[in-house]
Amino acid sequence: MSRLPTIPEFASTPEEISSALRAIKQTVELLAGLRQGEARGAPQVFAQATTPKATLTISYRTGDLWIDTSTNKLNFWNGTNWTPFDYT
Repeated sequence: MSRLPTIPEFASTPEEISSALRAIKQTVELLAGLRQGEARGAPQVFAQATTPKATLTISYRTGDLWIDTSTNKLNFWNGTNWTPFDYT
């Protein structure tokens, strides 16, 4: 999965607001798997201190989210492994 678009902290001009909205839209599409041609519903969200483990009844899809409650960090499933969000 490519690096997520940068979403500015503050936007005041119409151009900045439009750019921020495009970045948010692209981020949502990437996380939902829509930019890979994958139609799907909302991502699964895991909130726990340990890395979620796939089981016979749970499988991951690109864009699923894991909140590591021991560090309060947000991660997403990139199709291969859990990747921390890069907020920079």
